[in-house]
Amino acid sequence: MTQNPIVDTVNKEGLYLSEGPRYPGGKEKLCEYLVTHTEYPKAAIDSNITGKVYIGFIVEKDGSITNIKVQRGPCALLDSAAVKVVRTLPRWNPATQNGKPARVRFNIPPIDFRLDDSGKPNISYCKDSGK
Repeated sequence: MTQNPIVDTVNKEGLYLSEGPRYPGGKEKLCEYLVTHTEYPKAAIDSNITGKVYIGFIVEKDGSITNIKVQRGPCALLDSAAVKVVRTLPRWNPATQNGKPARVRFNIPPIDFRLDDSGKPNISYCKDSGK
């Protein structure tokens, strides 16, 4: 079995997964989806609010996303925008444990809300997740 450090079993059936959950199309398609579907709140733009929102959720055995939690974020406006887009994600390919679908907690890299020098919003994802 391979170890996947970004997922934890939620059902306590074991410590390691045979395979972690996968977004349909892989990480590149997940990045593309989040960047194109995330909306920068106008109130945050007007107030010059920027920052990274760190999100975790559970990928259920059927691939649905539940229990979305902001682990860290700069403010409620950006936190809400990040949660809103994660709620719209299509079903994932679930993790497997001993050949069976497994319910797992998954943390994605942060969604980064930035404003350029002219105040134009820029959202990026899948960049370095360092602090």
